[in-house]
Amino acid sequence: ILLKCFTKIILIYVSNLNSASVTIIDGAINQTNTQPVGTPSSPDSLAVNPVLQQVYGAASGQNVEFGFQSSFSPANSSWGNSNTGPIARATNPATGMVYTLFSTHKMDIDDGASPHGFDIDVCVNTLSAPTAFDVNTQTNTVYVACAGSEVNAIHGASGFFGGIIDAIQDSDAVGPVAIAVNSVTNQ
Repeated sequence: ILLKCFTKIILIYVSNLNSASVTIIDGAINQTNTQPVGTPSSPDSLAVNPVLQQVYGAASGQNVEFGFQSSFSPANSSWGNSNTGPIARATNPATGMVYTLFSTHKMDIDDGASPHGFDIDVCVNTLSAPTAFDVNTQTNTVYVACAGSEVNAIHGASGFFGGIIDAIQDSDAVGPVAIAVNSVTNQ
């Protein structure tokens, strides 16, 4: 009789403000490891692509973006200066796209599997700053909350094409600062 034992690895990533690092927690055994992400850097945004096995992040105060392999002991991390004010990063594991939202009304769309990227303008109808965003992985739609009473829905964005932008106005939405979408129900 041949018995195989499979150990489930549960990785949790925690950005460490003012430390230029991310703590990686192996949730199955409660061990931690610290991953440097560049100096100077105060990481305040993280996104994980489980398909490409990559972690992406940003440090908005220092205009730094970074990335590293999704594992308990990544070999190294890459980091570099970015456009002004990266607010957050997100990923769509279904398409491999990596998105970075900037306070300057820009969103970068990068193909995580190849070196292609595209920049688009967001929150331009209200001229209010973008505050947050989320990705519907089923419909490949990125939703951006704007500080005014607007949400931008960007459909089909990729590293080669900026997508089609719909501006959704809601006079009851005063200063939205967060947004979430359920990819299963599209709500």
